[in-house]
Amino acid sequence: MKYLILVISFLFISSSYAQVPTKQLSAPELFFEYSWLYDSNCSNTPDRKIDPLWANEAKTRTSDFIHIWNQSGPILFGKVFEIFEMGFRRKELTATLSVCPKTPSYSNPLVLNVTRYLKSYMGEEPVRSDDSFADLVFHELLHTWIVENVDWPTPLLQKYIGEEPVTRNHLHLMAMQKFIYTKLNREDLLKMIDIQYSHSFSQAYVRAWEIVSKVEGHEAFISEIKKNHYFP
Repeated sequence: MKYLILVISFLFISSSYAQVPTKQLSAPELFFEYSWLYDSNCSNTPDRKIDPLWANEAKTRTSDFIHIWNQSGPILFGKVFEIFEMGFRRKELTATLSVCPKTPSYSNPLVLNVTRYLKSYMGEEPVRSDDSFADLVFHELLHTWIVENVDWPTPLLQKYIGEEPVTRNHLHLMAMQKFIYTKLNREDLLKMIDIQYSHSFSQAYVRAWEIVSKVEGHEAFISEIKKNHYFP
């Protein structure tokens, strides 16, 4: 009798999740803020000294970053939700803007290095595009989405257990980027991430992209994600 009750309860919970309309799923609302505190701790070595002009421009451009994400985010994650019917556990996140040189962006906590979007930092070199910034935010939020929705380790992660952790942590993520940009017919974004990952300073990124785009193919990782929720 107890077993029957548990089964019925599970089916009821699963049915409740299945009935959640895709339109009710949304990415967390992001509060973009420049953090002097984060950067002051980050830039505690001579090669990471921060020019005040970078910090000032990051603060000035905050409204631009908000606008870019508000325009692109619903489109990118709208396609994710439409296909996978899986959302986020959290409704709000602080997106910390940083100008600390030679440091990466992070998903947890959410820290976005915006140096390459600042004229004061890039000098004579062109700043990165609005699409590039949207891709950066999408990339970091996908880390969180995947962690919250995919059971680890998957068979493919077991297959590549010998690779660096950074490589393995980006396999499903890069596959998702390629998959969603393909579904949106964004050849420009596909070309952008191909150049970005193929020529990354991080060999772990280069290797992850090689596995996703040339060895396994991104669809193999997408299939694993689809199998990792109640309604394949």
